[in-house]
Amino acid sequence: MMDFSYSDQQNSLKELVAKILEKNTKKNLIKDLENSTTNFHKKLWNDFSKAGLLGAPFSNSLGGSDLGFTEANIILEQLGYQIVNIPFIQTIISTGMPIDKFGSRTLRETLIPKIVSGDTILTIAFLEPGNEDIKNPSSKLNEIKGVKTITGTKTCVSYGKEADFILVPCKKNQELYLILIDTKSKGLKFNKLENTTGEPQYLVELTETKIDDKLILASGSKAQDVADWITLRTTTAICSLAVGVAQASLDLTVSYTKQRKAFKRTIASFQAVSHRAADCYIDLACLRLVTEQAVSLLDLDKDAKEEVSIAKIWCGDVTHRISYASQHLHGGIGVDRDYLLYRYCLWAKQLELILGSSTHHLNKVGTILVQSN
Repeated sequence: MMDFSYSDQQNSLKELVAKILEKNTKKNLIKDLENSTTNFHKKLWNDFSKAGLLGAPFSNSLGGSDLGFTEANIILEQLGYQIVNIPFIQTIISTGMPIDKFGSRTLRETLIPKIVSGDTILTIAFLEPGNEDIKNPSSKLNEIKGVKTITGTKTCVSYGKEADFILVPCKKNQELYLILIDTKSKGLKFNKLENTTGEPQYLVELTETKIDDKLILASGSKAQDVADWITLRTTTAICSLAVGVAQASLDLTVSYTKQRKAFKRTIASFQAVSHRAADCYIDLACLRLVTEQAVSLLDLDKDAKEEVSIAKIWCGDVTHRISYASQHLHGGIGVDRDYLLYRYCLWAKQLELILGSSTHHLNKVGTILVQSN
């Protein structure tokens, strides 16, 4: 049986993150951010950098904290608990870590220290309109007289305009490429999108956008492997974020039901209410367990396709059930925008569907089981 309890160092990390987040997530500040044009908490990003949190999975030689994927997910759970918008998954998990593992020495030494210092933000363009397969993009890489350009459209690109580079999957003669695009390049057009959480997202149009050969992360069969590597870790990171969101929703609900009275008793004392909360507690424990299983295997660089899909199935189902139960037990106050619960419910809905719904991942697990027999 695997032991997922945290070490003293990991507990100290969790406490540090919670302390920084508590200082930066006051109610009025969050409301101001939600009403701003970007909803990007830049002060928190800078505080994370100063505390060494942006360098968690990177080596000391590149300015990092030399921790690992597990520690990065501890940070993500706390981010989910406070649900404030910073590009941690996009910059650290989806782009920074693959650059560190698969990038050239020049690429690593150029970008990783800038990520750790908070000076460079990166993101990834997973999706295209009508296409969710990162390994089979319709965006084309063309080359004329030695000049390479990309033409295509990417959608739901988080922090696209705020980022310095976007990792773009594209194809040349059926061969996959993963290429970092400088957002200052000509031929890039950003169209702001509305989304559930208020996170900055864009439809990005690339029209003969020139690329630098030094910014090619991977190509061919290696790019296929890197794309799988990125997808597994990003999906797991979303599950860790969901653990924090679900925990906060449950904590809010428990606190409310202990105070709200009906018939001269707190409603928490009613059997139907306590049973509903207990169901949420069990759901959350299961989500946390399967997520920690996936995180642990990936941190050891072991095969975890099945475990990641199982975690995402629970992520989709549990965030939905806890969100629904929290609203039910709160009554009408749950949708009041001056009360925090509505924000958690919005995040729960988005996390439920990002990188595949529960049904999508059930099909994946079924395929894995069929192929293994």
